[in-house]
Amino acid sequence: MPTSTFQFTTPNLEFKSYSEDENFKAQGKPEPNSRSQTVVYHVNDEKWWIKVTLHETFPPFNDQMEPGQHKSKRERREEFQKFIKKTYILKIINRPLYNPQDTTIIKQELKNLQLFKIIPGIVQPAGIATFPNPYTTNPSKNPDLLSLDSNIVINGILLEYYTGDTLQKILDERQIQEHCSWKKWPIQIGNALNTFHNYKKTHMDIKPSNIVLDKDDYAILIDISGIGGMTYEWRAPEIRDEIDTFGLSFKDRRLNDIWAYGMLLERIAEPVEEEDFFVEILEVVAEYLTRDVRSRWTLSDAISLLEGSLDGTVSYL
Repeated sequence: MPTSTFQFTTPNLEFKSYSEDENFKAQGKPEPNSRSQTVVYHVNDEKWWIKVTLHETFPPFNDQMEPGQHKSKRERREEFQKFIKKTYILKIINRPLYNPQDTTIIKQELKNLQLFKIIPGIVQPAGIATFPNPYTTNPSKNPDLLSLDSNIVINGILLEYYTGDTLQKILDERQIQEHCSWKKWPIQIGNALNTFHNYKKTHMDIKPSNIVLDKDDYAILIDISGIGGMTYEWRAPEIRDEIDTFGLSFKDRRLNDIWAYGMLLERIAEPVEEEDFFVEILEVVAEYLTRDVRSRWTLSDAISLLEGSLDGTVSYL
């Protein structure tokens, strides 16, 4: 009797009709306000018809255009299809009912994403997901997504997809030494956090699960709204009893970030079993970053010592 086997088919997309806003030229705009592509998603002898519509709040297509340059509809269709084929992460507010505070958090993260666009070590945006505001009695027929007006509710952000694991997973599985670039991660994370502070911003939820690796094994800081929530055990001791942690001064919030970064370095050093000078440096830096606020190191102090231990300018403690 022949045995039956499950035949797995690699998913693929079949492109069907493409459409876009046809009035953009009359409005004096170089690119259409919206683009729609109908696709058929095939997998395991099944198929789904899907229509993808994009409003270009974070224009993924215009960055390389010269002033006055115009693309043909065929070029626009091809670049949109290329965009659809790429994998992204959709970060959504997962609630049964809409809460106005959700939009506040998402809008703050959008502002930070725009502020830190193209900066290494910080998650990068690709777009947003929206729906009409249920509390608006006179919705606009042509809402301006760039202005994020009251007619639009933002319930998700489209983010670049990073193919590597989270730092949390790597630490839990004690696989850190399997990554040849692991010693660079503390510096990359520190530089990203320092960029936040230079812009008078704070992260407020530094922890291993908020660090992911890209295809080049570069450490990327994610979840960057700065107001979305905090993990209690990653709060600095001096603010653990605070109810409104986001109402604290910038100085206090920055000190909390620094303390959490020190704890992160301690966690990175923990699974390394063999003697290693860099691990000794990590442990020393972590200890100074988690001291009382009066003697706590700055990020610049920490990054300088970490960099020196890698380039050879620091060879002993």
